[in-house]
Amino acid sequence: MLAPVVTAPQAFPIKVSVRAHQATEHDTPLFSLNATVYFEHSGGQSVMLPAHRMWARADFETSHFASHLPPIDMPISHYGGETPYEPFGIQQTRDGVVVSGPGSLQVGGVGDIEAENLDLLRQVTPLQVRLTFGVAGMDRRVELLATLYRTTPAASQMTSWEFEESAMNPWSDLPAP
Repeated sequence: MLAPVVTAPQAFPIKVSVRAHQATEHDTPLFSLNATVYFEHSGGQSVMLPAHRMWARADFETSHFASHLPPIDMPISHYGGETPYEPFGIQQTRDGVVVSGPGSLQVGGVGDIEAENLDLLRQVTPLQVRLTFGVAGMDRRVELLATLYRTTPAASQMTSWEFEESAMNPWSDLPAP
């Protein structure tokens, strides 16, 4: 009862990119994810996001295709190396990330694609990417959803999808004088 209350930070996807590619026809096709996530944490207590509880999932709308494409689940990890202790912001450690204030985090992951699904995947747009970060000390998770749109032709060897949060123009909503 006297334990400090842990609150999950709010988070927003800033940039998310996904690539589907196969180096040679004998290699396993790969599905790679890179994302920048902004954590907005103003709670008094630091929050630990354990590395082993970071996951991503890509969901595809394939109801208009003859076959179904199952979701791709993948563990994600933060990258950029360990950072020195900062009393305010994002600190990366070997075991996870400590959030003690607002800041951005880079994460990435790789999943396998069944070879027979690669051509179907290349046709999909949009796709939904869910990012999940477990919070140490509580059952709740930080969950984000980003809708990505294909940025390369479906017939290309490496297919890419992108999401980028555009900064709001602070002057766009001002009334006319």
